[in-house]
Amino acid sequence: MKKAGDILSAFFDERLVKEGKTYSELFKSWFQIAGERLAAHSRIVELERNILFVEADHPGWIMILQSKEKDILDQVRRSFPHLTINGISIRLAKSGISLPDTKSESTEAVQRDEQNPQIETSHEFDGDPDYDKIQDPHLKELLQRLERGIKAKHT
Repeated sequence: MKKAGDILSAFFDERLVKEGKTYSELFKSWFQIAGERLAAHSRIVELERNILFVEADHPGWIMILQSKEKDILDQVRRSFPHLTINGISIRLAKSGISLPDTKSESTEAVQRDEQNPQIETSHEFDGDPDYDKIQDPHLKELLQRLERGIKAKHT
């Protein structure tokens, strides 16, 4: 089984990999930060300019997230003190975007990867990442957003 860190190292240099791992941990921790009920209807989509962007699948969930915004922000800051997060922006997910079931999808992905590895990785990388080799659409989208965010921060 290939770890996410191994995949990332094929795409970015060591400095960016460290930063990418931090962001990855933040995204993965949403279930614990928001709680099972809220996380089932929302997800972190970006961290840009020290603002955490969260999408929800219904306006009612946006209202609940807004009512818990201070608690969520405090929890994120406690869990990731090395990140400077000044606020949270909550928006409605675009139509057609289904929010992943964090627990079951990650478990299924690990089992699928153990049984049938889909990505060959190399620690040497000379060029642009080939996202077409990534079979999992959620991982592909996450890596592309991560790359854009890191490039924007360092350019």
